[in-house]
Amino acid sequence: MEQELLRILRTLDSPAHLTQAHARLLAAGLAATPRLLPALGVPPNGFTFTFLLRACALLGLPRPCGCVHGQIVRCGFGSDVFVQNALMDVYYRCGGGGAGGVGAARQVFDEMVDKDVVSWNSIVGVYMSSGDATGAMGLFEAMPERNVVSWNTVVAGFARTGDMVTARTVFDRMPSRNAVSWNLMISGYATSGDVEAARSVFDRMDQKDVVSWTAMVSAYAKIGDLDTAKELFDHMPVKNLVSWNAMITGYNHNSRYDEALRTFQLMMLEGRFRPDEATLVSVVSACAQLGSVEYCNWISSFIGKSNTHLTVALGNALIDMFAKCGDVGRAQSIFYKMETRCIITWTTMISGFAFNGLCREALLVYNNMCREGVELDGTVFIAALAACTHGGLLQEGWSIFNEMVEQYNIQPRMEHYGALEGRWDGVIGARTSMRNWGIEKVPGSSLIQVGSEVHEFLAKDTRHERRKEIYETVDGLMALMRHTEQTPWGLFVASIVVIQCLIGQQLCKSNMGKGIFPVVLQLYHAVVQGLKLNQSFNFVPVLGARTAIGPNGGHNSHALFYLLCSPKLEQGSEAGLLLLLGGAEDSLASAQSSWSSF
Repeated sequence: MEQELLRILRTLDSPAHLTQAHARLLAAGLAATPRLLPALGVPPNGFTFTFLLRACALLGLPRPCGCVHGQIVRCGFGSDVFVQNALMDVYYRCGGGGAGGVGAARQVFDEMVDKDVVSWNSIVGVYMSSGDATGAMGLFEAMPERNVVSWNTVVAGFARTGDMVTARTVFDRMPSRNAVSWNLMISGYATSGDVEAARSVFDRMDQKDVVSWTAMVSAYAKIGDLDTAKELFDHMPVKNLVSWNAMITGYNHNSRYDEALRTFQLMMLEGRFRPDEATLVSVVSACAQLGSVEYCNWISSFIGKSNTHLTVALGNALIDMFAKCGDVGRAQSIFYKMETRCIITWTTMISGFAFNGLCREALLVYNNMCREGVELDGTVFIAALAACTHGGLLQEGWSIFNEMVEQYNIQPRMEHYGALEGRWDGVIGARTSMRNWGIEKVPGSSLIQVGSEVHEFLAKDTRHERRKEIYETVDGLMALMRHTEQTPWGLFVASIVVIQCLIGQQLCKSNMGKGIFPVVLQLYHAVVQGLKLNQSFNFVPVLGARTAIGPNGGHNSHALFYLLCSPKLEQGSEAGLLLLLGGAEDSLASAQSSWSSF
């Protein structure tokens, strides 16, 4: 029997699954254990029952808890304060944290003959956790003696509900404080958005620990003050994994994705910490937002080599990343590998197909989701409706919209109407209404990768150091396009090439830069001088120059161009030119060779 149980446990690779399996195995023996131990000459003690009560807490079911309680009374441990404290906590947790759990815990507390400070702290914590601050304070004031844990319990309860005024009042009354007391106030102020108050408490601390430093880093990152967050992070005497995660997540949430990846790389170079789920989800999300195939392959390879368990959150992030990088096949592969899927998983897969123009496939995922009985929400319908609109499937879109309202009783929001409206007159009307209401459109952005650097441009952007040359070049090429019928594609290709060359001119010191610059200039001058290319000039975006509507409604273009230009000159000579922008040296050498053969 024991060997069979071990065999089953070895098949469970998820820590959560292992915990549940252990809990269920323990629960199966709850009633038998107190009877078997005396038969074996080993009488149960208080530790036996507290261990069994922990198993009940893992299950979260009241019936096993009642079973163990009965055994506790029969075995004579009904007045053991250690066991009763554990029983009080378990009854609350098995009651789901609601009124029933509070009532059961209070009954155990009231029936206790001997109550120690742990008993009082436990019942105060129960009331605080349930949201009954008044009841908790009544018990707190009635306590015959208090220790620092008692005070911290009350401070934590008020901080959790956002009542920092009362939390500060209790904090100021404390006869003595420990690091936990100070950290509770810092975290409470930070969560409520009062970073100045959090910093004031932090500066008053005599002995700051890693929790204090990390809380302040997170607080500044949350309000977007990443420079101060980075300054604190750099001055931390000791860092742990949570500290690194706070910095990476802060960069990620503030759209500074390059810095998020650099911070992750620094952490890995230190070699002291193994990234956890939170780390990898942030890094994968950063790669997804950058739209860089190189970064996506890099983090995917890292996850594969480190044998990281594919959790739901990590799987969702990987699906989103591969879809945004144009590799919808790998996104679908991750989707099918996931043993457990949540509604976000399905929504991300639907959006991923739609993002890449595979709108029929997106609807297939939606239909499979409905067949499997997944409970749908409004976000799923936004994704499904957007897929229909982008694919021109207006009839299917209206059908899904009607299902949402009539079958699922979901009230339509502005996002649903916006996703369904695919006609230009609707767009123009929406823009007019936005202007009338004073609503500003979130500007779209373009991401262009040159080598391993990703450059972002906003509409009417003036931040780039070479912006003057870039805009002058584009204006000149656009003027030529308007007056040139023979070479529209050639000029378009030239404009893209020259812009990327200007962006990446700082790479000229490297072999890659030396290789691409002459090729670009030759192509540019050849087109500008009026070489007549016939209609066989082809433009093939092998790895996707794509534009998609982002979650904020802005158009975001992610471009890593593999340009295949097959021009025929007037003289009849033919040549192929492969430009792999930001690519390997051998490809650039091949491009130069092809150009010289003209």
